[in-house]
Amino acid sequence: MKKIVVTVLLFFAGMTILSAQVDVINTILIVPDSNSAFIGVENKFEVLPAVKEIYTLKANSSQIQQAEELNSFIVKPHAPGVDTFYVLKDGKAIYAKVFTVSYLSPPAAILGAIDKSTATKEQVIASKGLVIKKYNCRCFEYWAVRSFILKAQSRNIKEEDTIVYVNGNLLPDKAIAIIRSLSKNDVITFDNIKAVGPGGRIVTLRPVSITIQ
Repeated sequence: MKKIVVTVLLFFAGMTILSAQVDVINTILIVPDSNSAFIGVENKFEVLPAVKEIYTLKANSSQIQQAEELNSFIVKPHAPGVDTFYVLKDGKAIYAKVFTVSYLSPPAAILGAIDKSTATKEQVIASKGLVIKKYNCRCFEYWAVRSFILKAQSRNIKEEDTIVYVNGNLLPDKAIAIIRSLSKNDVITFDNIKAVGPGGRIVTLRPVSITIQ
């Protein structure tokens, strides 16, 4: 009986020593060690060994395929919840790590760092343009604004000058001139926002309206 207990203790001790040499991270995240994975995007996992070895990666439920780089894997989770990932060396599991799996929130456009419905003219101009935000994922950018229409509601501007068609995500000089002429409580709306995502897929995002303070 004592021999069995000693054997088990030695096994777990060996597992601890080996697991201390590796880690698993999701490299699509700005903070890659945050133990998060997302449905609807290709998560790229990487095994980080202290000593360069060849590892394989398995999971309880997620689909995994080998990437081109050594010890890198494309992970596609199937369902929200948690999933455990196992690092294998020579067919033997030496490390396990639990990741939280969530649906990736749809892309949303915001004006620079302005994540609210009011701003000063100076803040709007300083924002420079529209960017894409994922509200539940601090991910490296997969989406980019391709075009939008700027509409202004103001008594200071002639009606024919209140609309600007913009290619790209940045505010052109004409849009900046309109913004400079706005008064308090005037409204600018970024409408018909087209964004391009993974695989070249183009979607129309919800409008963004800002009331000038």
